[in-house]
Amino acid sequence: MPSLREPFQRLLLKLRQSVSKIAYLKFVIFNYLYFTVTAISQNYIFASMNKDDLDEVVNAMEILQVSSGENIVTQGKQCGFFLFILKGISLFFKRTKW
Repeated sequence: MPSLREPFQRLLLKLRQSVSKIAYLKFVIFNYLYFTVTAISQNYIFASMNKDDLDEVVNAMEILQVSSGENIVTQGKQCGFFLFILKGISLFFKRTKW
């Protein structure tokens, strides 16, 4: 069974070949924002927020590209952000003995 991603990627390729780079970029950004708002609105932390509040959260987000093996968070240290993995795999380990 093909994944849902494959038809979407074919559509993006076709669109990219038929429109200007600016129109394509606007389409990609719109879809990124739409899917991000949809995803976080289903999370219990953000579920009670209205659309304006969700938009504010999404507009405050930043894309962070990390290299393989790079440490993103460290157990025991406070951080002031949430992580949404858009592409790739991340492993999290909990230290049980110090």
